[in-house]
Amino acid sequence: MLDPNNTILLLDKLEELGFNNDAFSALHHFKEKGRADTIAEHRAYCIETDSIQDGSVNARIQQRLKLVLEAYQLGGFQSGKAEVFRCLAEAAYNEITSKHHD
Repeated sequence: MLDPNNTILLLDKLEELGFNNDAFSALHHFKEKGRADTIAEHRAYCIETDSIQDGSVNARIQQRLKLVLEAYQLGGFQSGKAEVFRCLAEAAYNEITSKHHD
């Protein structure tokens, strides 16, 4: 089980750096259904949730957020540009897919 508060902390850190709803929707599984989720909606979900099931779609969101944050910080990015976060989010989505692959 994962702690949804970790997702909230990741969102807080990323938003401080310039991460926005466009980037968030690029890494969220709702895009597969043609719907864009927002940071506020996902944050509200995390506040109401006691835990996140390992391997679930929301666990993958947490993993993707962590990957985006680490890539931004360790990659030397500093601009805070929405386009940078969008690209990192798309890369994280492609790296950590919604369908389980062994």
